[in-house]
Amino acid sequence: MAIKYNQSQPESAVLLRQVIAEMGHHDAPFNPATFAVCYEVQAGINPRLTEAFEQAKRQRQRLSADDMAALYRDHVADADSDATESARGELQRVMRGVAESAASTGSTARAYGSQLAGLSQALGAGHATDDAQSLRPRLDAVASGTAQMQTVVAAFEQSLREGEREVERLRGALERARIEAVTDALSKLRNRKGFNDVLRETLSTRPPAGMAHCLAVFDLDHFKRVNDTHGHPVGDTVIETVGQVLTRVSSGSNAFAARIGGEEFAVVMPSTTQAQAVQLAESVRNLVRGMKIRKRGTQEVIATVTVSAGIAAWVPGDDAASLLSAADAALYRSKQSGRDRVTVA
Repeated sequence: MAIKYNQSQPESAVLLRQVIAEMGHHDAPFNPATFAVCYEVQAGINPRLTEAFEQAKRQRQRLSADDMAALYRDHVADADSDATESARGELQRVMRGVAESAASTGSTARAYGSQLAGLSQALGAGHATDDAQSLRPRLDAVASGTAQMQTVVAAFEQSLREGEREVERLRGALERARIEAVTDALSKLRNRKGFNDVLRETLSTRPPAGMAHCLAVFDLDHFKRVNDTHGHPVGDTVIETVGQVLTRVSSGSNAFAARIGGEEFAVVMPSTTQAQAVQLAESVRNLVRGMKIRKRGTQEVIATVTVSAGIAAWVPGDDAASLLSAADAALYRSKQSGRDRVTVA
């Protein structure tokens, strides 16, 4: 990760005390990820992280190792630098091999060209028949050079083909690393970073007349109760299933679904209408409500889940933070009104 902290030594000393104090307020271990999260929050250099951090604290005062790891992954860490650096190194190795093959081919070609030039000069000099014997060494050299050129060119062509396959493989590896960097492993939706990227890109253009960029945020109702009662494996199954619901509902449209927190989800809907946004949110709500949590082995239904939602439509002057804040406020009203409902800002 690139160094991005430029505080002076006195400032760093003050921040260090604040960071250690903040870390002591949580259940997460004192590791580099926890330190980086708390440092950037205390330094005020990462607004999106600070917003997510405060939101997490509002839900549960003491953040766990998983909470800190998610905050670090979504708001602090760069894309998978190890995978990117590995692919870059392999690509350099492939290119060196191709370059060496090309250089070898070039050297052989130059020697072969010299042999042909020498033969051409000898023939052009009009040697008599009795000088034919003197041409034999040149002819033998050209014949040998021809065979060597064929071998070297064939090797170069093979090197090019192998290089092409390697480059294609590495291109795929880099693309997978890029996708993994913005994908939530559990729900298979975009993670917070992927959500931020999509929302920022969406708001960079104005919607057509009569339409708006809409954002829906969802929060599973009483999700902590599910984890406490049935255990985290069941909670993970719920998250996975909700991810499948959001994937299905947003499939075939220009909507982008993401998991933006522990039990929080969002759908960015560029250039749509408020009615269509409400329809999508209601579809999600109804499908989640129909989910049955079954006990493994007996398939006995042990719980059901509901979701609350808030919807906001972009208006001129809104940025990503204000649009998300408006959707969060609508979500809060859904919670206050009894949960399991959709509210429009």
